[in-house]
Formats: sequence, C-alpha cells, structure tokens
Amino acid sequence: MRIIFDHPGRQVISGISRWFGRLAGSLLVCLGLIATVVAVPSGLVLLGDIVNSLQSEPEEVFEPGFPLRLIEAAFVAALLTSFVGLRYGRRLFRGRRSIVLFLRRFGYDGAMQVVTFAVAETVGVSWRLVTLDDDEIAPLGVATAAKVVFGTGEKVIKLATAAARAVVTVFPWSIWGMCAVVALQVLVVWPNWVRLFDDGTVDRYAAIFRSVMSGRIPFDYFEFSLSGAFAVLATGLALGLAGLLVIMVTLLAVLLFFPVVMLAASSAEAVRKAEQEKTATITRSSDVARMATELSRRGTRMFAPRLIVVRVATSIWQQTVSALASVSAATIVDISEPTDNLAWELRELDRLDIEDRCIFIVDHARIAENPTLGSDAGFQSPIAKLVGDREVLAYATDRAGMRRFARALHGKLLDLPPRP
Repeated sequence: MRIIFDHPGRQVISGISRWFGRLAGSLLVCLGLIATVVAVPSGLVLLGDIVNSLQSEPEEVFEPGFPLRLIEAAFVAALLTSFVGLRYGRRLFRGRRSIVLFLRRFGYDGAMQVVTFAVAETVGVSWRLVTLDDDEIAPLGVATAAKVVFGTGEKVIKLATAAARAVVTVFPWSIWGMCAVVALQVLVVWPNWVRLFDDGTVDRYAAIFRSVMSGRIPFDYFEFSLSGAFAVLATGLALGLAGLLVIMVTLLAVLLFFPVVMLAASSAEAVRKAEQEKTATITRSSDVARMATELSRRGTRMFAPRLIVVRVATSIWQQTVSALASVSAATIVDISEPTDNLAWELRELDRLDIEDRCIFIVDHARIAENPTLGSDAGFQSPIAKLVGDREVLAYATDRAGMRRFARALHGKLLDLPPRP
C-alpha cells in the first residue's frame, strides 16, 4: 500500500467557490423574498380587477388615474423574480450534495473519532455520511447555527402566540369583571343607590376611567376595595385593548410578508425533521432498498443530517452495505482491522464496480507499531490483494492529526469521479 497523510487538491478553490455560491444564493433568496412582498398586494389588485372584469356590468373599482396596468406588470415581474430567486437561490446556497458510505469495524473508536471530526469541520458541507451502528458512533444533525437560528425563531413564535392568547382571554374577562364590580357596588347600597353620586363614589370610578383612557395607570386607586378592583380591571382592559391593536397590526404584517413567514416556518420544520432523521433502523430485508433510496434522498435536502447512523439487523448487514454502496457517491473504508468482514466488503465493492470511488483510511498508530502492516505479513492475503497499491490515507487521533486528516479527506472526495 501507499500510505499518505495529505492530499493536496482543490480544497481552497472549492472553499472559495462554495463561499461565493452561498453569497450569491443568499442574495437571490433575499431578492426573491423582497419580490414576494411586492407580489402579495399587487396580486390582490390584479385579483380585484379580474373579478370585476368577469361581471356582466363591470364597475369603476379604481380611480381614473390609478396605475392599474403598471401594478399588474409589477405583479408579473415580482412573481417571476420571487420564483427564480427562491428556487435557484436555495440551490446555490445548498450546493451539490450526495451521501457517502462509511465502513469501519464496530467498536474501533479511532476511525469513528476522526471521521466525525472531518464531517463537522470540512466534509459535512457537501457530503452526508451514512454508517452502520454499533452504539458507539453518535449521529450528527444539522449545523449548530441553523438549529440556534430556527430554534430561537420557534421560541419567539410560541411566546408571541401565548401572549396573543393571553390578550384575547384577558380583554373580555376585564369587561365582564368591571361590569360585575359596578353591579356589586350598586347592590351594596341598594336601595339607596342614589347616594353613590353624593358621597363621591361615582366620581372615583369616573376618575379611574379617565386615567385609563388618557393612557395613565391609576396606581393611586389600587387598594383592597371595589373601586380598587375596578382600577385593576380597567388597567387590564386598557392593556388588552393595546394588545389587540398590536395583534391586528401583526396580522396585517404577516399577511403582507406571508411568503417570508411560510419560508421561515417550513425551514424550521425541516430543521426539526432533520434532527429526527439522523438515525434510521432496518430490520427486514424487504426494507433495505427502500431505505437506501430514502437515505440518498435525505442527503440532497437543504437541511439534512450530516452523519446518519443506521441500525441494522445482523442478518441483513451485507445486503444493507451493498444497497448503500450502490447509491452512494463514494465509500470510505477503514482497513485498520483486517477481518473476514472487511475482505467481504472489499470484494463487494469490487463486484459493484465502484472501487474507483473508494477511499481507504488506516490508523497511523497501528502502522507505527507494525511497519509490515501494509504487506502480506500484516494483512490477510485476500485483503492485501484487494487493496493492492492504492493510496491509503493515514489518520491520527490527536487534534493536529484530525485537522490534517479532515483536509486530506476533503481533497480526496473532491477528486473522486462522479457517480454514474
């Protein structure tokens, strides 16, 4: 074998092009979102014009100087801009993605550690890794930034929804409470209710009402009495009324920015779904092909798990490896532990005629301990024959070694031929 530690390739060019792709995609998405803000009101104008023209006797809905045709042309332009911006902007931001199968010996922590690091640092931007489970490797969901942004957005929406429900509940109960306090105040002095005008009670209630209507909270009247209860309820009514106004303005803004809200809501849902789909289970042979196709489809989404762990029944692990290797853009094989299972995997990859899209990795510490590991003396003869004189990327588990391996693995993946 030819042991290598670095693979100088197109990492820098790929990183720069990826950065420009994300920048261009972000600008297109922003342009598309701005266009949707124009498309919503202009679309309502167009809809009103169409409905009016379909009537047997059209009416003069708009003023003679109203720029109706200009607004309708703006709607068409905004609609096309929003479609192109959102569709192709998201594609540019996402880039081309595909899944990569990672084969390793269960229980061998070195390969798991370095490959997980590479996924988080370099590889996970363009590739989504899939590996079989031995309860040692942890799945990786979407990037932390996406989870923080959309998670915070969801919390804000839930908080706003709870506040709106509180306002809608407080407002009517405040009105009924005020009416009940006034009725109770009258019952207390019944039948001499006229004296409420003489002893200043009515003036007290009027002063509370004037204070609230002028925008001032009647703190001076907060006390343990019927008028004090009226002051508290009147304050609640004023706050509820202000809350209702805020809700109405918010609803109008949501209507205007409805496409933006829908995009944010769908993105948050996609992030949550990706976190739920970072593990998969295959228990029956009839599910292998379907799950392989589903995992391949997951890897192309805007928000997708970076490392999917598949729990598979022992009896169908060979069938699962074959199916996943067939739909993967590449296969990473750790050959640090030469076993019969490894020999079968290498023969299967050769049978599937995808050996040119295989990346072999090995633990450098094992080579340092046994310099003959790369020869027939170190490997079982079938494995040595299957690996041949191909390059094998060595890794180390220290911080510097993992960074070096992450860069080299990224370069190897960039230089692989595309999957037919």
